[in-house]
Formats: sequence, structure tokens, C-alpha cells
Amino acid sequence: MNRQLYYFSQCASTNDSIEDFAQSMSPGQIIGLHAGYQSGGRGQYGCQWVTPPNTNLTLSIALPAVMIQQSTTIFNYYTASLIREFLANLTKKEVSIKWPNDLIIQHKKVAGLLLESKKIKTNLYYIIGLGINVLQQNFEHLPKGGSLLTQTGITIGPKVLAEEIFEFLADRLPQCPAAWDVCEEYNRHLYLRDKVACFEIGEERQNGIIQEADAEGFLWVQLERDGLRKFYHKEIALLY
Repeated sequence: MNRQLYYFSQCASTNDSIEDFAQSMSPGQIIGLHAGYQSGGRGQYGCQWVTPPNTNLTLSIALPAVMIQQSTTIFNYYTASLIREFLANLTKKEVSIKWPNDLIIQHKKVAGLLLESKKIKTNLYYIIGLGINVLQQNFEHLPKGGSLLTQTGITIGPKVLAEEIFEFLADRLPQCPAAWDVCEEYNRHLYLRDKVACFEIGEERQNGIIQEADAEGFLWVQLERDGLRKFYHKEIALLY
């Protein structure tokens, strides 16, 4: 597989900067870009992701969309599952996926994923933005946040981690299996599935039990008052 990983000491957003490299990509190539610091990192649905310099991993990966024969939702699930697998192998800890694409270790968010599809020149690409808290220790203003260091004691450097996870993902991303298999694996590791949890829907709080995430991107929750309902991202918040 033709792949190349680039490094910037600083940029605004690796997801934006990688587009410049994607314009000269050859067919079948996968490229990655990681940065020591990004000043304008983005999370899901326009949320900002800020990280201390040279402390955490900010990595973007671009690959031609023609490599993937599944929907964007299924590919998002598959990518999240691959990252979960990599982190579980690295840490020897239980790693869960908080719907739709946060990675949880010991009830703390250590990583997040942003998947975008973009047309560059005449070709469509998937841009995967991955942020992993690696060596950060202060989460005073992020009570739900943690890092590989705080949650597992691992002290791997962000550059080494970028190289290892890029190779892992570049090998496996084009091998996205059938939608049923992807959903089954994703739901197997879904955070707090089949357990009573507290949810916020609008301004109302209600207990419920996560049933599954479906192939259309909806989360099905059995609520104590409203019964079984499905939600899209931002329509419901899991309080943990």
C-alpha cells in the first residue's frame, strides 16, 4: 500500500492542511499529517478541540473515497472500532466507544474522531481527523477528559504514537467489511450499552438503557418514561 506520513510543528488544523497534500495524491495512496500543535482543531459538529503543544496527538488521514464500498456512517463506525482496537492493544485496558465516535478508558474520554468527505479537484476523499490525549495531566476544566497517561500510566511520545497508529490504520482502512459485521463489532464495544444511564434530551433528564447504534447512524435508547426511541447526534446527551 502506497502511504506517506507528514509532520508539521504547528498548523491551524491538520484536517484543513492535509487537503494541500491530497491535491497531488496518486491513485490508491493514503497520506497522513500530524502536528505538534494545532491552533484551530475541530471536533464533531463545529466544536473546537484545543490541546497543549507537543503533549497530545493530532493526526489527519486522507484516502480516496473509492477505496470504501460502504456508507459514511458505516465507515465512521469501522474507523472508530479500529482506533478502539489499536488503543486496547496498546494499553491492555478495556476501551469503549461512546456513540458516535469518542474513545473511553475508565469512564474518561481519551480520544475523538472527526470524519469528513471532501471533493478535492475532481476526486472525493475521506478526511479522518483523530485526536488522542497522550501525555496531558491537567483536566481541571474538562472533568470528562483523560489521557493515556492518566488512565493507563503509558508515557508513549505523540510522534511515536502517530507513526504507529498511522501504519495500523493505513493497513486496515481499505478493508472495511460488510455493514452488518461493522455494526456488530461497533455495538459490542458501545459504552454503557445495556446499562442504566442518565440522558439529557433538550432540557429534560431521564434514565434509559442504550440498545444499539444502527446502520443509519441513530442511537436507540429504551427510556424509562418515553419507551424505545431513536436519536441522531446532538439530539440526546449521555451524562457520565
